[in-house]
Amino acid sequence: MPVRVEADVLLRRLRIGGPREGNRMASVWCPCLPEEISNPAVVKVVTDLLGNALYFSRHAIPFPRTADAETPKKHIGLYAYRHEVVKAFAGWPMSPLERTESLEQLRFLENGVRIRMVEGDASPVAVDTPEQALQASRLLAEGGMA
Repeated sequence: MPVRVEADVLLRRLRIGGPREGNRMASVWCPCLPEEISNPAVVKVVTDLLGNALYFSRHAIPFPRTADAETPKKHIGLYAYRHEVVKAFAGWPMSPLERTESLEQLRFLENGVRIRMVEGDASPVAVDTPEQALQASRLLAEGGMA
């Protein structure tokens, strides 16, 4: 059952800091549900110990080699940008990894832009496929999304 994500709470968490921090972009993740891990429509992200994105993939990353492995992080497509990074993005050609995975956020990483990742409270309903659009329509009709 989807949970309403409070936009103002996420926006506060997405504060990308001052110039000293060097953060020009931020985004959100939440834990992957077991059924989402192998689904290529669900984008996963791995982060460094400081919370910066290392890589985004449609594949299950990191690979769970043991039963007690870290739960993969599901990327939520909500971003905070600084003006100059959006302007630069528009001038960059599609990058090799972006083309491979069909994920525009990889263009930022390949051009050296650090993406600060913050944990969200809930997993909103994504609408990237016809099946997800049908699910979202049903939830709206039932009053399950606010």
